[in-house]
Amino acid sequence: MISDLQLRRWWLAIGWLLIAAILGACLMPNPPPVPVVSNDKLHHLAAFAALTCWWRWLSRRWWTPVLLLAGLAGLVEVLQDALTTTRHAEWRDWYADLIGIGLGLALAASPLRRMLPWVDRLLTSRLVTGAGSDAEPG
Repeated sequence: MISDLQLRRWWLAIGWLLIAAILGACLMPNPPPVPVVSNDKLHHLAAFAALTCWWRWLSRRWWTPVLLLAGLAGLVEVLQDALTTTRHAEWRDWYADLIGIGLGLALAASPLRRMLPWVDRLLTSRLVTGAGSDAEPG
């Protein structure tokens, strides 16, 4: 749970940066080609799966990130149509986003759910033990 994380402000900042990066990529007039799989729907699915998993780990209630990210996905489609001339709103993109949200929920409930607390503890212990290591021996 988020209240147990020592570095929760950092994790929240990373989450907001992920949202900003995805918004930027979705609203970019001519996005650069992705060297891996060039399937627009898979990109949508993967992006929203990652966002949902991350924000589910940081949320107290499962439905909070689901509702907010489903709204964000719809907003992205509207903004693509309104703000760019090279992109347009497409319901299938939104459906791919919603499937990604479902996948992200499943990932967040999987054994991966232990990853963020583990990394948090690891970094916190390294920061604490590493903080005094620069001091000169007495």
